[in-house]
Amino acid sequence: VGNLRAQSLSSDLQFSTDSFLNARWTTPSNDIISVDELYGKWTVMLTIKYASTTSLREWGALRAISETMNLTREDIRFIVLSIDGTEDLWQGVLNKRKSTSEIVRWVGADARWMYGLDLHSVPTTTIITPGLEIYEFAAPAPSCGLRKYLENLPE
Repeated sequence: VGNLRAQSLSSDLQFSTDSFLNARWTTPSNDIISVDELYGKWTVMLTIKYASTTSLREWGALRAISETMNLTREDIRFIVLSIDGTEDLWQGVLNKRKSTSEIVRWVGADARWMYGLDLHSVPTTTIITPGLEIYEFAAPAPSCGLRKYLENLPE
């Protein structure tokens, strides 16, 4: 694991455009689909763990941003990515949704995602371009300036 972490720090394991396009995740209906569903809009992805109260608090802040930003920036979508290791915890995430229109995805505790997104902690905000490139691996948290950051994204 130490060697994998060292490689991650040197960006060897971070998602490239090609490796990210080959990634798959699970939907609330347990379908396994490609991340290419994100194509065409800026994507704000909040990576969380269900047992983390900070994750759940940031998810609430993300909801508030998405509700207001969607009025002015239709080119931005918001998604929550669960990296919980069990289906029970994934179910907990699904139960925390305020509506089924919230986009949530699950990858479990897959190390390829941890290293690919260069996750050092959760929650983490990642910005993905409309062309499915990682624009920012560690954007501001929803409660710490994410709205202002998003207002400055190119349209």
